[in-house]
Amino acid sequence: MRKSPVVAGLLLIVAGLSMFFLRDVVETRVLMFLLIGTAFIAAFFYEREYGFLVPGGIMVGLGLGLVAENYMSLPFENPTATGLGAGFLLIWALDTMVTRTGGWWPLVPGGILVIVGSGFMVDGVRWVFRDGWPLVLVALGILLVARGLMGKEGPSLSVEDIQAEVDPFKGTGASSDSD
Repeated sequence: MRKSPVVAGLLLIVAGLSMFFLRDVVETRVLMFLLIGTAFIAAFFYEREYGFLVPGGIMVGLGLGLVAENYMSLPFENPTATGLGAGFLLIWALDTMVTRTGGWWPLVPGGILVIVGSGFMVDGVRWVFRDGWPLVLVALGILLVARGLMGKEGPSLSVEDIQAEVDPFKGTGASSDSD
């Protein structure tokens, strides 16, 4: 089935007119992020393809962050990071409303970027992001090991199974114990 070129033509007309009328108000680089991102999002609505939504949300978010940083006085620590985070949240929101194929992954980078960019962090949380992030990896590793050892009904490995994993001579006829 052939898609109509009408949508592409309308996007080019809107992009050209927007850039023409806003050229003295907003920098071209900021407009490019917003317009290209909007084109990707329009393609997502037209094609229902998740692959268009991700770059669209990221570029629109970055564009909004640049607008906020350059043209507004907001109390955010880093408006560009906050806008980028909002772009990831936009990906999740639009996907949830339209296709429900992408899952919840955009909430993670979106939430982190909005929190960090907004400056809504206490000193302890700021330390974790600045210096203590390796400990977050350790905590995630412990969580994965614990989930691997525990099933829904309890431990999936017995003490004997763990000892057999640790004792290389168990079951080979040789003994690690000296009799």
